[in-house]
Parts: sequence; structure tokens; C-alpha cells
Amino acid sequence: MKQKYTLERNEIEFWRRVHKDGSIPLHAPELGPCWEWEGACTGTMGYGAKVWEGQLQYTHRISWLIAYGFIPHGMLVLHKCDNPKCVNPDHLFLGTFKTNSDDMNKKGRRADTHQKDKKARIVNISDEQALEIRTLYQTGHYKLRELAERYAIPISSVYHSATRRKLPD
Repeated sequence: MKQKYTLERNEIEFWRRVHKDGSIPLHAPELGPCWEWEGACTGTMGYGAKVWEGQLQYTHRISWLIAYGFIPHGMLVLHKCDNPKCVNPDHLFLGTFKTNSDDMNKKGRRADTHQKDKKARIVNISDEQALEIRTLYQTGHYKLRELAERYAIPISSVYHSATRRKLPD
């Protein structure tokens, strides 16, 4: 019984930090308002972040867990609204890295990562983003290419962040 009380209390505390009358996505007004996280957010990406059950989690993932339960291994929780602070369960859907990449391309949110020459290109990213990349890579669950697609940066930048080294010339 204590576990359930703790979980319910965590959920109550989570929803207290959510503004449920946020912006309405211009590209999909039928979704209705975003529920925007008002707590801590990641550096350049702007995703809400909170410690949940002892681990730092993105808040949109926490929202999915509260509303729908399980997230299958290897699946991402994606936004229909493209608002990284949004935790409205109705604005979220599960997808793979490919689904996320295709969604970014379809909506014109993908950074140009194509290289015209053979030299590796390193882009500047924040320290927080580099730490996120390094942490995810060290879990062994993500390949460099998957992280490059996830963060929409060249694979050389992911390699540099994950290993603290440049790709060999």
C-alpha cells in the first residue's frame, strides 16, 4: 500500500508543475492546448526533465508512463505538437528513431546533416547536450547514428561528444 501512496504522491507533485492551458500548435490546432512543463528543462533541447523513481527522465516520458504505462524497449515518446515542454498525453505517441527522423523531415524540423566533403564536421552543442549524448551512448542501447538522428547533428559531433575525441581523418 505504501508503494501506491508514493506513486500517487509523485503523480500529484508532477501534475502541479504542469500548466494545462498552454499554446495550441499552429500546424495541428485540432490537438488543443499543450500542457507545458513549468519545472526544470534541458539546455538547448528544451525538454522538461525530472527525477522520477530515482532516475532523471524527460517529463513527456513520465507523462506517458502515468497515462498509458509501459514504454517498450527501444521506443521513443514523440510529440505530435512539436513542443518539447508539452506533457499532454493526447499530444504524445510512441515511435522508433526512424519514426522520429521521418516526422522531423516531414515537418521541416531536421537540421542539414549532409556533408558535401569527406572531412568530419563538428557542430557546437551545449555541455548538457554533450553529457546527455555521452550518457545515452554509454548505456550501450544506442548507436552513434541513432543519436545523430535523435539530436539532428552530424555523426562526427555525436562521436566527439560520446568519446571526447574527434573522428580520425
